[in-house]
Amino acid sequence: MTLATRRLRYKRVVSEHLADGWGPTESDSDTLLRAGVASLADRVVHHAAALRRPVIDDGRWVAAALADSGLFSNAGVVTRPPNDWSWVAPALTGLAPLGTPKLVISPFTTPNLRSDGLELIGHPPFMVRPAGGTAPSPVSGLEVREVFGPEDLLEVERTLIDGYPVPGME
Repeated sequence: MTLATRRLRYKRVVSEHLADGWGPTESDSDTLLRAGVASLADRVVHHAAALRRPVIDDGRWVAAALADSGLFSNAGVVTRPPNDWSWVAPALTGLAPLGTPKLVISPFTTPNLRSDGLELIGHPPFMVRPAGGTAPSPVSGLEVREVFGPEDLLEVERTLIDGYPVPGME
C-alpha cells in the first residue's frame, strides 16, 4: 500500500460521523451519565411547568428562569458536549434579567469562562448507587415529595443553598 493510498483511507475515515453517545437520536438510557443529565433536564422542565414558566430546549441545553432570586432557581443543564462554549454567557443573559443569579450545570469539562463574566462554584459529584446489596436504613424525618408550586420550590432552593453553600447566596 502506498503512502497516497493510506492518506486517502485516513481522509475517508475521519470524514465519517462517529456517534458520541449524546446525539438527539441516541437513547437517554445509553449511559448512566446521560440518564443523569436527562434527569436534571427533566427537573428543570418539571419545575418550569409547575410554575407556568417558559423552557428553553435548543438541543444544547435545557433551561428555565423560575424566580427573581436564588442561584438554583434559574438554571440551565448542558445536554450534550459543546464544541464551542461561546453561546453560554449570552444564553444565560437571555435566561433571566441582569443581576439575577443563574447557574449552568454541565457534566462536561468547561473552559475558563471568567472572561465571559461566569464564575466556577464547584464540581458536584455524579453519584450512583449500584443495584443489589443491602439498602441503607431510612433517614429519620426525611420526606421525599414532588415539587408543585412556588412554596415547594423555595424549600428545594433552601435545601440546595444549605447543602451546597455559595458565598452571598444565603
